[in-house]
Amino acid sequence: MDRVDVLVVTALPEEFDAAKAAGMAIASAGRGVLRWEERDLDGVPPFLWGEYRVDGRARFTVALARPTQIGGRATGPFAASLVDRLRPATLAMCGVCAGNPADTALGDVVVGEPVYEWDEGQQWASGFEGDHRQFRLEPRWLRAAQDFDPSGLASYGDASEDEALLWFLEQLHRGQQPRHHPARDAYFPSGTWQRRLAQLEAQGLIRREPTGEATLTGAGSALVRRRLYDDVDGPRQLPFRVLTAPWPAAAPSSPTPTSGAG
Repeated sequence: MDRVDVLVVTALPEEFDAAKAAGMAIASAGRGVLRWEERDLDGVPPFLWGEYRVDGRARFTVALARPTQIGGRATGPFAASLVDRLRPATLAMCGVCAGNPADTALGDVVVGEPVYEWDEGQQWASGFEGDHRQFRLEPRWLRAAQDFDPSGLASYGDASEDEALLWFLEQLHRGQQPRHHPARDAYFPSGTWQRRLAQLEAQGLIRREPTGEATLTGAGSALVRRRLYDDVDGPRQLPFRVLTAPWPAAAPSSPTPTSGAG
């Protein structure tokens, strides 16, 4: 009865909770899992089971699980034991990744194509030389990711003006010019750019250079640092994108989510 079509593994409890919430249907007739069922709570390993529905009809079954430790050596045997029992047609892993802040914005979903494994190799006197291996994404999955529109998901939403202004200040705080960022249009729709910059300048948060570029003032720098420190929960919705890009397959020794994580 526990055999599933899709098995999703996450590394961290926060990633597990996020995947569980993202998979839930917004309404009874919506797209997603109506109810997660806990399975094997006393066994090894436990997992959640659900039916993914579209327009009220079950499309496939899915299991969601996580190991107690991160890293390939912990995740490999964990996933193998679940695969042996559940016999999924598809095994997937999702979690936080640190995207290039010049190409991604907070909340963007990065689909690895290809992914690289580098945590095995040889240790020389000059340092570690990784045995790099590439893993290509199945073409149907790649096409689905390239064509996917996230606007119908519960976690997707337009940025408020306050969120857009904070995003602008945050890019300057990181030494980047928001005007050239690929996510600019998501935070500054057509017709809002000049008005919002004038607003920030009037508030004394930015100043304009002779070239026209914006730079943070002392007040702007203090504001963005304070807002970033105080925002422990993060936004519930973002105008995020789904991107296909190369990504390392080996898990880091400690998670370091940054802008571009999703």
